[in-house]
Amino acid sequence: MKPFGRVCRAISAALACVQPDNGRLAAWFGYCIDRAMDTPATQPSRPVPRETHFNRLGGETAVIRLVDAFYRHMDTRADAQRIRAMHHPDLSSTKAVLVLYLCEWLGADKQYSAQRGQPRLHTRHAPFAIGTAERDAWLACMRAAFDDTGVAPALREELMQAFFKIADRMRNTQT
Repeated sequence: MKPFGRVCRAISAALACVQPDNGRLAAWFGYCIDRAMDTPATQPSRPVPRETHFNRLGGETAVIRLVDAFYRHMDTRADAQRIRAMHHPDLSSTKAVLVLYLCEWLGADKQYSAQRGQPRLHTRHAPFAIGTAERDAWLACMRAAFDDTGVAPALREELMQAFFKIADRMRNTQT
């Protein structure tokens, strides 16, 4: 509590002992006490930075490395051939979009939404047959990309749990 609040409480207590209750006086002291209680005792000298997944991962540079490793695995893994076939042969624009999306999803500025609108992942993936095998291949590529880029194990597990939920929602076929 600020010193102002302590003074108000002390005066209020002292006056309550020597003076009959006066409605205006009580209201004023109530205001002082309420104001003191609503005001933090200490003000931070500078804003505390948010600890986002984006920051924990290492920022945009780390996201770019992750996306490059992800698509490298998609190009080379046998279990990822079907999901790789869903992409254009030249992955440069696909990589750029995934970097934008992941940066925003991980907690950076909303550049993806500003440039491309709401993600609407399910709608954007609806034209592709995505079943359990495709979901699992996508997740395997992402897990391998995390391993390649040295993401801390605790962060990797947090993100993989979230990716599983998203990837599982993309399924639109029983295969």
